[in-house]
Order: sequence, then structure tokens, then C-alpha cells
Amino acid sequence: MGTLPGWCFPVQQIKRKIRFIQKIRKLHPLTEFFLKKKLMPSMPKRIVLPLFALLLSGCIRPGNDEVLVTPYTKIDFLSDGETREFAISSNFLWTIEIADTWVTINPMKGYGDKQIQVTTAANTSLQPRQTTFIIAGEQTRREITVTQTGETPVLTLDSSQKTIPAAGDTVSVGVTANVELNITPGANWIVYNQTRTITTRRALFTVQPNTTLESRSGQVEFRQKDGSLSAILNITQTGEAPGIELQASSVQAVSAGGGYKVTVVSNIEWQAATQTPWIHLTGTRLMQSRDCNFTVDANPRVESRQGTITIHAPAYPQLGEAVVTVTQEGAEPLAILTPAAIDDVPATGGTYSIAVQANFNWEEDLTGTASWVSKVVRTTNGLQITVDKNDDVQARSTSLNIAQENGSYIKGITIGQVAGERKLYLPPQETIPVAVAAGGTLSIPVVSNVSWEAALRQDWVSVVQTKGLETKMLTLQVEANTRIEARQAQLTVTTTDAGKDSLVVTRTILQQGAKPHITLDPNTLNVSAAGGAYTVPVQANVSWNVLSYPSWVEGLQIANMVGYNGELTFTVTSNQQTVARSARIELSRTGGGLVS
Repeated sequence: MGTLPGWCFPVQQIKRKIRFIQKIRKLHPLTEFFLKKKLMPSMPKRIVLPLFALLLSGCIRPGNDEVLVTPYTKIDFLSDGETREFAISSNFLWTIEIADTWVTINPMKGYGDKQIQVTTAANTSLQPRQTTFIIAGEQTRREITVTQTGETPVLTLDSSQKTIPAAGDTVSVGVTANVELNITPGANWIVYNQTRTITTRRALFTVQPNTTLESRSGQVEFRQKDGSLSAILNITQTGEAPGIELQASSVQAVSAGGGYKVTVVSNIEWQAATQTPWIHLTGTRLMQSRDCNFTVDANPRVESRQGTITIHAPAYPQLGEAVVTVTQEGAEPLAILTPAAIDDVPATGGTYSIAVQANFNWEEDLTGTASWVSKVVRTTNGLQITVDKNDDVQARSTSLNIAQENGSYIKGITIGQVAGERKLYLPPQETIPVAVAAGGTLSIPVVSNVSWEAALRQDWVSVVQTKGLETKMLTLQVEANTRIEARQAQLTVTTTDAGKDSLVVTRTILQQGAKPHITLDPNTLNVSAAGGAYTVPVQANVSWNVLSYPSWVEGLQIANMVGYNGELTFTVTSNQQTVARSARIELSRTGGGLVS
């Protein structure tokens, strides 16, 4: 609120009278006196006289007096900060001077009548504060005092009660205060950490674990330093629930077995038990936190295995059971085959059994086994194999493996078979192919388990492959038979293995005779009208003679005979006619039957 000076009138009334007086400033002083008496008859003398003196001075020194009217000399504000407004009247250009920043004024300069806004920022201190600002002209300075109350002491908590689990935790409580505080925990299990300021102040405490089964309570006092304000935070911590906890719920054991333990964290009596036959407990009834010791037998198999140990508290059945899983790794793979090898299998072959003892699931691997081990059958305790007859004169051997399923372990057994008897076979004579007259190749299969060679005495047939062991097909090259008579040759195949009596097989190779033919080349002549001498080659595989020829062909003779082949020589006389002529020269096989 503001304080009015004793000589001030209502602002609007004074404004009107100042404006009127300014209009008559040039009038005679008696006129002003008259007006004063008429305008302000009711004003007290203590007001009228100064005002009249002011008016007179305006008449005496026109243009040099400054008039400033303000309703307050002091303005009071609350601590929260606010804006107050008041009016001033003046007849000069004025400015406002202020040093403190917690007060802002708008406008800071003006002329004549103005509404002035004075705004204070919130005072966050408990102490009141005061400042002044000045309305100044060239000659006039009016000082206005501004006061603001201090903030009221405050101390509140956003919560007066906290409940913490037995495991302990960090407690955070929001503190609203504008005073300095002493924070004092009332229990040694409550530790004051610090006060953080983010958007609000928060006091942080650490509540240590409660290792008993009973709950507990404590207080934290917040008290104003050098003051009477205080607040209490009550902290209740539950007791530890009866329980059983395993530091590890699983144990990894090596295949060889051995002693192991698992630590049980508990605040009650507990027992251990197992239904796994290869796990043996060495202590089954213990109190509170102790090690549960046990032994593990060796694992004979390659597969890992699992067993369990159960931990429970008989007095607290509601807790159920804690389970320890024991995982034991598998042993290294191992297999024993009986017999270790199968040697000297007779050439006739046979059936044999192989016993298999393995600590893994296995399967037979025949990728490296020869085909003469023709049958492999799985039995209850191993394998049964069948070895075929050995037709080779060489002994032979192979191997058979058993392999770990989904693993890399392999165990093998060797199988050896003695040599078979020497042999040499050709197809029966009636199945030997007959060569056609045109010649070509003949293929004759040879079955032998020793090296061999083939030979022929006739020169019209030859052996493409003359010997072999790996060779299973004998190939003959047959020349064309130009004669009409069939012909034959003898094939001899003989074994060539050193130090052994030779095995000999013979077969007759037959070739068909050619069909009888007499061929002239060319077989047509186009002769000019003048005629002429001609020679025509004759190809034949039978004896032949000239059967007929036209009369205008003269001097026909057979010449240059080689075998059945020869030449016809003759002369065609000139054609005196205007019409073309044609005729045939006919050749026939001696004895008849073929004409060309």
C-alpha cells in the first residue's frame, strides 16, 4: 500500500485545476486571486496558500517551474512478487532512476500524465528488503521507496512414511524448505547420503539389509538450524522372509566325476536330497548358509547327462524346493571291435560276425568298403558281413568302419581275402558274332583273372587289343570281303602270367561273302554325233562276258583284266541320221544269272 503526503488532493481534481491555471497564467494576480477564491473556496489555508504561491510563481517566472504529482512516497510488496500501478501528473519530461534489479518499472520515462507499473520479483530470502527509485526532471527529483517482505520459513516432506524391504534400498524423500537444515537419522541402519536438487530437493538415505526375521522402524529428523521448524520421516523395514537361496543353481562336472559343492544361502534349517543314482550327498541336514557337498560318479558314455539335488526346509513347506542341476560332460569316445581284423577269408567267400562295444551311438560307414563285401547287417551286439567269392588270382583287402553318430570318432576293421583260381573264358562258338562282308569291328567279351593276349593268322582280320588283364572286351578289325565266298579265321587267346601253364581258348571268326555284282562306271555315255573311241572300267566279283551291244558300236573288246575287274574298249560310229539314238551294252555273269 502507498502513503499520501498531507497536502495532496485527489489527482483528477488537481489535474483539472492545473490545466485551468495554466491558461490564466498571464492574467493579473488579482484575477488569479479572484479565481482562487471562486475555484477553491473550501480548501484549507494550509493547502491554498502554497498552491497560490505556486501559481504566483508561475506568473512571475513563466516556463521555469516543474509540477509533479504522485500518489505515493512508499510502496509495500509481499514476498511472492507482484505488480502495482499508480498514476503521476507532470508538466515536464521525466525519467526514472533505479539501481536494484529486483524491481522493474514501466515506462522508464514520459511526459505529462502516465500510469506507472512497478513489478517486484519474488523474494526467496527470509529477510525483507528495500530500495528506492527516483522520478527526475531537470529540477525536480521525487524519491519513491519500495519495500518487500521476506519469505515465510517453510519445511515440509513429500512423505512422512517409507516402507523398505528386508534387502534394504535407497530411500528418497522430497524436501520443501527455505531454511538450513540438520538431518539426523535415528537408527544406525539408516545412513544419510546426500541431498540432490533436480527440480525439487531430495534427501537420499541408504537402508541397510535387515538380516533378522523381525521388522524394524526408525526415524529421520529434519530440523531447522537456529529455528523451531522440524519434520519427521518414519522408515519401516520388513523382516527378512524365511528362504533358501542357491548361489549357483547348476554345477558342471567332468566326465571322470569327483567331489563338488553348491553354497546354500539360508536363514533357516534345510535338507538336501537326490534321486540321481550317480550323485551321492556327503551331508544332508545343515543350518543356515553352508556348502552342500556331493560326489559324482564317472560317466562311461560320450553323451552328457543331468541329475538334480533338491534343497528344502521341512519347517517351511510353503517355500517349496530349490533345485540344483548337475550336468556331467561325456567321456571321450571309445569303441572295441572283436575280432580286430578278419584275415585270410577263403576265395569262396563267407559270412562273418563283428562284435562292437562302444560308449556312443554308432553306425556303419561303408564309404571305404569294397563292393565284394556285399552285405552288412546290424545285429544286437555288432555287425554281420558277407564276403563274395574272389574270382581274381590276386588276394584283396578292404576296410569297414563304425562311426559315431553326429561325431567325428571312427573305428575300423580290415578284411582280407585270398586269391581265386586262374581262369580264361570266351563266349561259346555259337555266340561269336559273324562279320558282315563289308567288314568293320567285332567285340568279343573276355573273362579272365590273369593277363592274356590274342592272335589271328589271317591278314584280313586283326586284333585291336592283343593282350590284357583289365581289358574285358576283345576288339577285332575285319576288312571287307570282296568275294562272294564266305571266309573264316582262327582266333587264339592265351594267358601270359609268368611261371604258370598257359590257358588257351580258340574261336573261329566267320565273315560273310559279298553279293555278286558287275558294275560299270560310268554306266551312261553321252556321245556326240561324230562318235568316237571309249574305255569304260568294269568292277566285278564274278567272271563275266559281253552279252550284247548295238551295231553302231564297233571293235568292242575286254582288256586289262585284274581278277574280275577289267575295261571295255569300243568305238561309236558317227550318226548320219538327224535323230538321236541310244542302245545298251549288256554284260552277264559267266554261266548266267546276272546281267549288267
